[in-house]
Amino acid sequence: MRCVRDGGAATGLASVYRVILLTGALGFIGSRTVRALVDLGQPCLALTRRDVHSPFEDLADRVTVAQADPADAASLRQAGDGRRITGIVHLATPSFGADGVRSTVDGLLNLLDAAREWDVPRVAVASTLSVYEGVPEVPHREHARLPLPVQPVPAVMLAKELVGMLAAEGRQVVNLRIATIWGPGNRWRDAVVNTLTYAASRCHRSMRTTARTSATSPTVPARSPC
Repeated sequence: MRCVRDGGAATGLASVYRVILLTGALGFIGSRTVRALVDLGQPCLALTRRDVHSPFEDLADRVTVAQADPADAASLRQAGDGRRITGIVHLATPSFGADGVRSTVDGLLNLLDAAREWDVPRVAVASTLSVYEGVPEVPHREHARLPLPVQPVPAVMLAKELVGMLAAEGRQVVNLRIATIWGPGNRWRDAVVNTLTYAASRCHRSMRTTARTSATSPTVPARSPC
C-alpha cells in the first residue's frame, strides 16, 4: 500500500490487507490514531476532504491516503471499494449551520450504509465529553440521562449519537466521548499553555502571600489556595 492521494478502487497489495478506514485522519486526533493503529500492525485507509500533503510518508507500506468526503457517497465508495475494510473510525470534524448539520448527518449515514455494504461490524464515531454538560453526577456514566445541549458542539455531537443509534441496522456503533486533548501538533497548544501557565503563576503568587501572612501571624494556619 502506497501513501498517495488515491481516489480509485484498490489494486495489488491494497486489496489484500484488512484495512481500518478513518475519516478526519489528517487531523490532530486522527493522525495519532492512524499511527497507533499502525503500531498495532493494522494497515489504514486515511480519508481527507482536501487535497493536502500526506503526513504518513514514513508509513508508506501501511497507510494509504485517499481524498474523499463522507457526505459524498460516491467519493466514499470510490475510496473504499476493492479494499477489505474491516473497521471504520469516524473522526471528521462536524460542521454547523443548516448546511453543515445536513452534511454531518449525511456523512454518518453514508458511512453506515458503506459499513453494511462492506460487511463492517463496528463503526466508531467521535463525540465529545461536553454532552455531559449539566449532569451533576461525577464521574460521568454512559447511562446518565443527558440534558438537551444548548451549545453547538455538544448539540451536533449528541445528534450524531442519536442518528448512529437509530440507523445502525445491525452494525455496532461506538460513540467516543472525547475530552480535551493536548500534545505536540495541537493547534490550540498556545491557548492551553497560556492558561496552564497563568494558573500556575497565580497559584504560586497566592502561596507566597499566604506564607508571608503566616510568618507575621503564627496563630493563623497556612492554607494552600491551589
